[in-house]
Amino acid sequence: IGENIICIGTNDGHLLFTDLSNNNYMKVKAFDTKVKDVATDSSGIMLLACSGNGMVCIVKLFTARHEVKLENFSHLSTDLTSICVEEGVVEKRERSYILGTGNGKIIHHRPSGHKQKTIVLFEGAGTAVSDITIRGRILAWCDSKHIRLLNIISQTALCFINIPQGIPMD
Repeated sequence: IGENIICIGTNDGHLLFTDLSNNNYMKVKAFDTKVKDVATDSSGIMLLACSGNGMVCIVKLFTARHEVKLENFSHLSTDLTSICVEEGVVEKRERSYILGTGNGKIIHHRPSGHKQKTIVLFEGAGTAVSDITIRGRILAWCDSKHIRLLNIISQTALCFINIPQGIPMD
């Protein structure tokens, strides 16, 4: 988040802002359960976190003064395991992000007029999404068995790779 500040999600639902010398700047209670994933946009202004009980917390960061504003909570009734911010989210003043779930589902959550729209991009393969990232129109994610690439505009699968046996992905 800034030059030397990082954010760590804790098992008790806090977001801990610290630096590489272990100086704690603040601790913010975001959830009642474990923080599963934390992501920022490329500018470091917007931070999103997700929990296993389906909650997404959107945080606006003011890194110059080390202030944090909990801006919004969204709730989806599913086990969330990973999150990434769609690029350009700050410039467009939108809150668009992609979520991975415990059963492998990929969900695109984005504004649509004055409402939020949730689009299921992938129905899931039965294993938890462990990591997810987006670059332009290309979304990549992995679980314990596969790596997948998807064009989110056309919703076209681009690549599917089986994880080689003997390589742990936990």
